[in-house]
Amino acid sequence: MLISTSFAVVVSIMVKILSENLSTLQIVFLRNAFAVVLITITIYKAPFKNSGSTKKPFLLLTRGVLGFLGLLTYFYAIGNISLATAISLNKTSP
Repeated sequence: MLISTSFAVVVSIMVKILSENLSTLQIVFLRNAFAVVLITITIYKAPFKNSGSTKKPFLLLTRGVLGFLGLLTYFYAIGNISLATAISLNKTSP
C-alpha cells in the first residue's frame, strides 16, 4: 500500500510538472502508453489461463470510456489548480 501510494504521488507531481509544457491529452496518452508497455510485459511473463471473450462487451467499453474521462479530468485538475486541492477533491469521491 505504501509503494502504490508513493507511485501515485510521483505520478501526480510529474503531471503537475508536465502540464506546464504539454496538454492534458498528451499527458494521458503518455501515461497510458507506459501502462500498455508494463501490461504487455506482465502478460508475456504470465499468460492468461482463461482468455475467453466477455459476456458483456458494452459494459467493458463503458468502463474503459469512463476510466479515460476520469483520468483526463483528474489530470486536467492537477494541471490547472493546486496539487493539494486536486488530490483532496479526488479523495472526496465515494
